[in-house]
Amino acid sequence: MPDQQMSLCYGTAILVEMNLVKINRGLCQLLGYTPEQSVAIASLSLTDLFSDSDKVQIENEVELALQDHSTSQALVLHMANQHLGTIPVALTLKKIIWGSLPTVEMTFFDIHFTYSKLLEAREQDQIFRDMILQSAQGILVHQNFKPLFVNESWVKLQGGKSIEQVLTMNTILSLLPPHTLQHVKQRYLDLVEREQSKASNVVENIGLDGVSRYFNIYDNVIDWQGERAVQVVLEDVTEKVVLENKLKYQANHDDMTGLLNRRAVYSWAENQISQHTPLTCLLMDIDDFKQINDNYGHSVGDDVIRALSNSANKVISDVDGVIGRWGGEEFIAFVPYMSIQQTQCIAQTICQNFREITFQDFQGQVFHATVSIGISYMTTINREQSLDALVQCTDTLLYTAKAQGKNQVCIKNRRHEHLLPAALFA
Repeated sequence: MPDQQMSLCYGTAILVEMNLVKINRGLCQLLGYTPEQSVAIASLSLTDLFSDSDKVQIENEVELALQDHSTSQALVLHMANQHLGTIPVALTLKKIIWGSLPTVEMTFFDIHFTYSKLLEAREQDQIFRDMILQSAQGILVHQNFKPLFVNESWVKLQGGKSIEQVLTMNTILSLLPPHTLQHVKQRYLDLVEREQSKASNVVENIGLDGVSRYFNIYDNVIDWQGERAVQVVLEDVTEKVVLENKLKYQANHDDMTGLLNRRAVYSWAENQISQHTPLTCLLMDIDDFKQINDNYGHSVGDDVIRALSNSANKVISDVDGVIGRWGGEEFIAFVPYMSIQQTQCIAQTICQNFREITFQDFQGQVFHATVSIGISYMTTINREQSLDALVQCTDTLLYTAKAQGKNQVCIKNRRHEHLLPAALFA
């Protein structure tokens, strides 16, 4: 049996009226014959050399060659081999004169090995493409935010309708919150122009369906048809981010009132002081709260706490301050850049608004509650002293307001450094 690796890579034949009249040794080997069997090959017609699917094409190409209309490009056809079945060959045809007859000279090039490698490469490419298309991760390729490729998972994660919908978009920047655009554009330049390393980070995204989601994205530069493009791989981490935000909120907020807790509001104030922001501190305490719990029940007492938190929060928020629950029925607030007159007005408003709220117990009995407030400024303590000193000073003033009859504000004047009790309300 001849060597199936085929030591010769091409062969020739001359064709007269669709019959082989001359073949060389190379063609014998391409067909799987020995040179001694060339006579048997010569008895074959042209169509006997090719697979059924190629027979019509080869006949047409021979006719075109005889009419001087053939192309110079090689044809890729499948030629019969008695050992291998069929093998791929590249075929060229040229019109010549054989004796006095116009005929066709055919040259066969063995592309068996090359063709098999090409098929393997195509198969691998298809496997890789299928893997990308069917991946659960969303994959997008873009140039300057114009989509070039997208898989089905990306479309679904973005709440889109189809791949075509995405590929017709001029830009994907419309899917990003406005406040992130500058950062995203800079990231693109860093990747494409400065060859910054690939990275992973969590971003907020507004889907094609208008729903806000969070994605962990991994982006890197790839070659796309000879030009640089950015490949973005994303996975939906919305549930994770929502849970993390919930846990972070719970760690910094009071469950009952929704205000910042002691640790969070203290941290806010320390940050302001580190930036040399002048602060005013207010400590608020509901008057006779134990009697409210004893007379009306703890559930009603909780309602009173929530009422003061909501009422005071509106006032403090309007002046860019922050308020938190200090503990029990006591609240603390910090307000930046506030004069003594402004602060007194704010405190009086908090007292008055709270006094006007009507509460009712389970038996329908109505009542009102009051609050006492102590106020001090950063200038009332030495510059070297800490935030603890400011809070301690404010707590002393709150105690004074309580001792002087409650339902009032007590402020330490910055110039004279003496107490100015504010017996405010009848």
